[in-house]
Amino acid sequence: MHGFLTYMAVIIGGALGGISRYMLILFVPHHEWLGVLLANVSGCFLMGWAVQALNTRKRVPSFVKKGTTVGFIGGYTTMSTFIADFFSFMTENWLLALVYVFSSVCGGILLAWLGMVVGKKVAVC
Repeated sequence: MHGFLTYMAVIIGGALGGISRYMLILFVPHHEWLGVLLANVSGCFLMGWAVQALNTRKRVPSFVKKGTTVGFIGGYTTMSTFIADFFSFMTENWLLALVYVFSSVCGGILLAWLGMVVGKKVAVC
């Protein structure tokens, strides 16, 4: 039963994460790459928070942790689209491609750290 709950949590979390990313991309019309960037860096914040706030709490069930991290955050962020956007920019504007990669990586690191700080201060259970 435990494995079933984990699978279901990852499936539901992945669907909700993917829908959330799609809605964010729709929020920035004509600039889908910006929606992907926002999803990736905010997803890094969420993962940083989840690592601190969920994974360090013993009372949070494992299926909730997996549904949140592997499911929702995994479905919300997208490395493959990031790489496709990068190569698209490289053929048109190499400077924009470099800014995009730098913003994604540095923004992701910064927001993951910030998420860990917030996760340490805001207890879930």
